[in-house]
Amino acid sequence: MAPPETPHAFKEVVIEYSGVLGEQKIMRKRASELKAEVLAYMREHTIDEVDLRDGSKLVRKRTKKTEGLKKEHIAGELRKIVGSDVAADEAVENMLARRAIGESETLSLVKASPQEA
Repeated sequence: MAPPETPHAFKEVVIEYSGVLGEQKIMRKRASELKAEVLAYMREHTIDEVDLRDGSKLVRKRTKKTEGLKKEHIAGELRKIVGSDVAADEAVENMLARRAIGESETLSLVKASPQEA
């Protein structure tokens, strides 16, 4: 899709975009509420799958997540191995400094405060 060519066209796109974001927020909230209700029922009645009219299925899955590796975890283990707080801290700082840095661009809608509205 090509960017708008005139200020008026840009304004129209911005207005439509902000409206869609508002609708999306409402839909996400409702979807989250419905999801919680469906999962609670399925959990209570030991249901793992529900067939839908269109042939698709709602499937309840359980996953485990491992906490992210933190600076404190690395430093603690290095201290045990190296035996020196200074050397362990230096090694951790070197590891963190060598990480690749990526950049991305985002667009967010910031609600007006009551005084600005």
